[in-house]
Amino acid sequence: MLREPAFADDTRVYNLDETCTMTVQKSAKVLAVKGQKQIGKVTSAEKGTLISTCCIINAAGNSLPPIMIFPRVHFKQHMLVGAPTGTLGLATPSGG
Repeated sequence: MLREPAFADDTRVYNLDETCTMTVQKSAKVLAVKGQKQIGKVTSAEKGTLISTCCIINAAGNSLPPIMIFPRVHFKQHMLVGAPTGTLGLATPSGG
């Protein structure tokens, strides 16, 4: 079977991987002064939301900016604060 010449070097064939990400992360360890009786919370008390994140890369190591799909009716730009540069934000009522 012959390959299409445009795809011969594998730089135009991309792989998409979808994963779920929490909007609020939990801290693994808390450091405090020895003997301290009261330690404040390190993470938010907020429960967080599960969002779909898609990463796209090819065999040559080229990648496209990630895509984050939020379980909402309307997407707001502030939802991407802290996301990698170029991230595409989308919203869908079903959550992706």
